[in-house]
Amino acid sequence: MLEILGKIGFDWQVALANLINFMLVFWLLKKFAFGPIKKVIAERKDKIDQGLEDAQRAATDRQMAEQLREETLMDAKQEANIIVADANTKGKGLIEDAKNGAEDERSSILAKAQVDAEGVHEKMKGEFTKEAIDLILSTTEKLLKSSVDVKANEEFIKKTLAAK
Repeated sequence: MLEILGKIGFDWQVALANLINFMLVFWLLKKFAFGPIKKVIAERKDKIDQGLEDAQRAATDRQMAEQLREETLMDAKQEANIIVADANTKGKGLIEDAKNGAEDERSSILAKAQVDAEGVHEKMKGEFTKEAIDLILSTTEKLLKSSVDVKANEEFIKKTLAAK
């Protein structure tokens, strides 16, 4: 078989030398190159894994922040609705108080006007009575052409007018 291989250009001594060279190069690469290359590859794999974990953690943190933001917005909306409802209630109360105050003031003004009108009425009634008495006395005095007791006539006229 070596003869047949020799005819096609195969030299077993060269093949043995090549095999020894290959084994020597493989051993040198294994000893000095494959270890550091494996170490660099492992470090890069760890960095990539750490990056993926950080990205996953960041995505989780972002989702939690988004949920917290949504909850905060909902709480703020509810609080705003409560504040608006409270303001509406207070506004209605203020309007009602203002209406009641205006009604009370109107009643007070009407009562004062009533009292003032009654006072004016009494004053005018008194003045009218006095003028009527004076007019009746002067008319009676002229009719009788004599002096009449003014005091007695005033009493008589007052009684007469009061009886009506």
